[in-house]
Amino acid sequence: MVGASPDRRVFFTQHAIERFRQRYAPGFTHAAALRELQTLALSARPMREKAPGGKLRYVISDGEPITLVCIRNPRGTGDRIVCITVLPKGETEDDPES
Repeated sequence: MVGASPDRRVFFTQHAIERFRQRYAPGFTHAAALRELQTLALSARPMREKAPGGKLRYVISDGEPITLVCIRNPRGTGDRIVCITVLPKGETEDDPES
């Protein structure tokens, strides 16, 4: 896990940060992308339907919708959520290549 949202509930993997940069913020540095994800995560809402494999999906609707695919922290440290990828624009279904 790389970085947490300001409320410390959502952590972002390197993969999620890189996918965000690639798909939504190509001009951002790694650090800037992490900061943006941390801020956006504060307004993320859980989606009713889970992704394949029981993964959690959250949507950020501030501006262009962004879908985060997440899991509960595998280390069992409370209510923390780990964002493992950011889906491409317009997609809401998890893809193994994501």
